[in-house]
Amino acid sequence: MLEINLLPEDLQKKNKSTGIETEYFLYIGQWLLTIFLVIHIVLGGIWIFKTLQLKVLNYQWVKLEPQRKILASLKGSSDTSAEARMTGQRVSWAQKLSNLSEYLPSGIWFTNFALSTQELILKCSVISLNKEEMLLINQFISELKNDNVFYKDFSKIELGAMSKKMYGSYEVLDFILTFPLKGK
Repeated sequence: MLEINLLPEDLQKKNKSTGIETEYFLYIGQWLLTIFLVIHIVLGGIWIFKTLQLKVLNYQWVKLEPQRKILASLKGSSDTSAEARMTGQRVSWAQKLSNLSEYLPSGIWFTNFALSTQELILKCSVISLNKEEMLLINQFISELKNDNVFYKDFSKIELGAMSKKMYGSYEVLDFILTFPLKGK
């Protein structure tokens, strides 16, 4: 409703102005309400995300229960013989490879090297101008067998398949050496 005051100015009631209009209070209230609403929405989103993350982690925890039980039984057991067996069966491969290169006669070279939990397999080639390929192979094998540091972890040395190839005018003999590990 519109109100018109027709009295002269000196007879009109003077409005006392406090300097702060009520409109400003409404704007400040709206801004505070908006800020609280945004904070509420953000915190709600974080809470939902963390709840879902917790559910996923709980699912993974339950899924790993059998492995945890096995691990707990291994940790809780006073039997340390498994650990002693594992450290006792540790093979120094650096020393073994050093011995292989030390005893390698000239004329023999390695073409492939394979290692599994049961054995070491070497694929080798040999060349001899004097046709003494077998002598070189036997010399190499006997030197490896006579070295106790090298041979202690192996049950035997097996000479595998052999095949001859011609490279130009040279005859090359390819062969396989297998070293089964003890206790495997």
